[in-house]
Amino acid sequence: MIGEPDGILEMFDLREDEQHQQAREMSILRTWNVREGIDETPTPLATPTPVPDMSGLGNTPVPELRPERPVEALIRSYDWDDETALRIAGCESGYRPDAISWDGTSFGIMQLYAPIWAGVFPEFWDMWMDAEWNIARAWEIYVRAGYSFRPWACW
Repeated sequence: MIGEPDGILEMFDLREDEQHQQAREMSILRTWNVREGIDETPTPLATPTPVPDMSGLGNTPVPELRPERPVEALIRSYDWDDETALRIAGCESGYRPDAISWDGTSFGIMQLYAPIWAGVFPEFWDMWMDAEWNIARAWEIYVRAGYSFRPWACW
C-alpha cells in the first residue's frame, strides 16, 4: 500500500538507531574521556623521572634491571606503579616494540589504541615502534586518565 509505513522499514530504522547508540556507548567506554583529558577529580601534574644514565656504569650490574628486558628500565623510569606497568607491557605485547594487536588497532610495547591516539599524537605512525616513544606516550595517556591504568584492558 502506498503511503503507509512498511513494518520492515520501521524495524530496519529501529535497528539502525540501536546500532548508533551501541557504537556511541562503546566509544565512550573505549575512550573513558581520556583523549580529551577530562577527569572529574583534578590531580596534580607529575613529570616523568628521566631514564637513568647508565653510560658510566661499565660492567657494574644494576640490581633492579633485567638485561633480557631492556625496556624494563624505560618503564621503571616513570612515576607510576612499575609492577603494574610492567605487567601491562608483558600482557599487551610481550615487551615487543613491533607488536600489533590481532585486530590491527593497537601498536607497540604498550599497545596504544590507534583510532584514538593517532589523532592526538601526530607522529604516531612514524614512531609507534620506538620503545622509548611508545612508553612515553603511554605515560601521557596514564596521566590523562587521572593517573590510572584504565585505558588498558590486559594486565
